[in-house]
Amino acid sequence: MQAAPVHTGDVPALRKGLAVLELLASDGPLTLAEIQRRGALNKTMTFRLIRVLRETGYVRHDQESHRYSVALKLLDLGGAVAARLDIVRVGQSLLDRLRGEFGETINLGVMDERHVVYIAMAESSQPGLRMASRVGGLGCLHSTSIGKAILAFLPEPDRDALISKLVWTAVTPKTITNLDALRDELERTRLRGYATDDEENEIGARCVGVPILDGAGLPLAAISVSGPTARIGNDALDAMSERLWEASRKISSNLGYSFATANGASPHPRRVGEV
Repeated sequence: MQAAPVHTGDVPALRKGLAVLELLASDGPLTLAEIQRRGALNKTMTFRLIRVLRETGYVRHDQESHRYSVALKLLDLGGAVAARLDIVRVGQSLLDRLRGEFGETINLGVMDERHVVYIAMAESSQPGLRMASRVGGLGCLHSTSIGKAILAFLPEPDRDALISKLVWTAVTPKTITNLDALRDELERTRLRGYATDDEENEIGARCVGVPILDGAGLPLAAISVSGPTARIGNDALDAMSERLWEASRKISSNLGYSFATANGASPHPRRVGEV
C-alpha cells in the first residue's frame, strides 16, 4: 500500500484508515501484523485504526484465524450509491420529457440525513427566474417540495423522529419554522397527494413535488416541478401533480417495484396511468 500524499489541512489518520479499508478490500483477510507491514504503519496506529473500524462496523475479525476483513456495512454503502445512480439512470429521460411538457425545471432529489440532495435535474431554458438548486446541492427538508413530499409519505414514527430533530432554518420569510405547522402541512400533503413550496425556499419560486415510492409505498426519492410563481399558478398544481405521479410510478416500475396488491389497489393517493 503506497502512502498517500499529505496536503494542507489534511487528516492523516482518516487517510490511513481509508487506506487500510482499501488494503483489506483488495488483499484481505489479513492479520494485524500483515496490515501493519503492508500499510507501512506502526503497531500502535494499526491497532487504533482496526479498533475504530471494527467498532463502526466496517471491519470484522475472525476469532479462529485472527484475520481481519471488510464487513457487510460497506455493501450497504455501495448499495445506497447504486440505488441513487439507478434512480438517475431511469429517471433522467422522464425529467427531460416533463421539462419539454411544462417548460419549467424538473428536479429529482433524495433524503440524506436531515437534508435533501438534488441528484438529477432538467433545467428550464425559459427566461426569468433562475432556480438556485443544482445537482449535488443541498436543500432543507422543511422548505422544499421534495423534502416535504418525502417526509409526508414516511411511516409516522419515522417522520416524527426526523422532524423533531430538524434545525428550523428560515430560508425565506415564508419558510415554515415550527413543528406544529410542518405537521399540519405534511398532513395536507398526504391528503391532496402532492407537496408544495410557495416561496418557502426561494423568493419568487413555486414548486410542486411528489414522492417516488418503492413496492411497500415508502419514499425512495421525490420529483418536482419548479419555476416562477407567475408561471406556476395554483390552478396548475393539480394537473402538474398528476403528471409527476405518472413519472414517479414509471420510475418505480423501471426500478423493479410493483404496486399491485391482492385487491388491485395502489398505495398512491391518486391512481394514474403510465407516462
